[in-house]
Amino acid sequence: VFKKIMSSKGQATLASLNSLLEKTSNWDKDERYMATNDLCALLSNPPPTLKIDDYMEQKICTAILKQLDDQSNDVQSVAVKCLAIIIKKVKIAQIGEICKKLSSLILDGKDALRDIYSIGLKTLIADVPDSMGPSVIEMLSTRLLGGILNTASSEEVKRECLDITADLLRRFGHLANEQRQGEILSAVIKQLQHDKPVIRKKAAHCLGSLAVVSSDALLHSMVHTLLGQIESSSATSASTRTLIQTIGTVSRTVGFRLGKHLPRIVPLFLQHCGSPSSSQDESQYNDASNELRESCFPGLESFVARCPREVAPFLQSIVQVAVGFVAYDPNFAGDEDEVDGDEKEDEGEEMEVEEQEDDEAEDEEEYGGGSDDDDTSWKVRKAAVKVLAAVVNSACTSSLDGDHLLRGLLYQPWCVDAVIARMSREREENVRLDVLQCFTSLVQATG
Repeated sequence: VFKKIMSSKGQATLASLNSLLEKTSNWDKDERYMATNDLCALLSNPPPTLKIDDYMEQKICTAILKQLDDQSNDVQSVAVKCLAIIIKKVKIAQIGEICKKLSSLILDGKDALRDIYSIGLKTLIADVPDSMGPSVIEMLSTRLLGGILNTASSEEVKRECLDITADLLRRFGHLANEQRQGEILSAVIKQLQHDKPVIRKKAAHCLGSLAVVSSDALLHSMVHTLLGQIESSSATSASTRTLIQTIGTVSRTVGFRLGKHLPRIVPLFLQHCGSPSSSQDESQYNDASNELRESCFPGLESFVARCPREVAPFLQSIVQVAVGFVAYDPNFAGDEDEVDGDEKEDEGEEMEVEEQEDDEAEDEEEYGGGSDDDDTSWKVRKAAVKVLAAVVNSACTSSLDGDHLLRGLLYQPWCVDAVIARMSREREENVRLDVLQCFTSLVQATG
């Protein structure tokens, strides 16, 4: 009797499932929406009596994939939500069909729903079993590379393809063969020259994900190509900033594996930072120069933190440049002259300087110049302080020549004085907090 009851319940549930699948093709979009939503609820928490065989599995996937072509955006959205549930329950053949459909929609589907399609594909990448990894990365990487390389692809398509490729590499990149990884490298690295900043940024993150799973040979090829492009590009071009940011991203993801490239990387980064002594040059006041320095310093910070042994020969130069730019405040250059220790000015000279500064401030206000809202130098100071903090932390935690680092760099008066002076003069609150934190670490390290 019990078996008959359970069999009857199972048939009823199966009949209900078939009814919902039929309603997904109803002429009324509201009926289609409700049927798809109810199907989603049923599959997310199926009753014990519901047994889905291969035929029914295929039938469900076919119905949901058909909804992705529905004229109603609401129906398409709930269908993507339903796909996120069934990918955990179906076999590899159905996963392949879902991959093809979603990737096709990202490349050629409705612009208004591209974000929804992208979420569905990212969910699939995150939730499919590991055993399906080789098939998923093979199917998706081919289609995504097509979208990345296609010159007719819109900015939105390229952005989504790069974003999904990064997720794909993080989950299954280690399962791709070296040839496929090389194809991804070749396609993505070209996007670093794109005229849209968002595409360059997505490409940099994608290369960071690729670097983690790359062989030493492929990583060397990546870094060699990036450095070659930096050396051949304009010192303040947008592409140079992107290339430098990309190397910093790669450094944060691969750590010590980048160490053997530092003899070529660090001098190049220091060169693009410029000399602190040249910060009085008006040509160094522009936003492009500040953005370039803002890109270089995080890279140097990453090298100090992740490659302490390999970066040791360059620490003296790194600290000197960082200390110089901790005091970089071109809008208040007159005040910084006092940081050099010229405290023997008589009161008359001080009053003259103050009057001159007041006059300059009035001129700047009258002609619309010198506004703090337009001043980006604080970002440079903040990045430089973080480099010093990384040196302090490295000196405290590294067993390699730690005492030498402390005696040779952190005890130097010019290093300590620069941090102390910046604490009293810093105008930006978030930079002041970083300076205070750096000073606290410095006191603990040298105390």
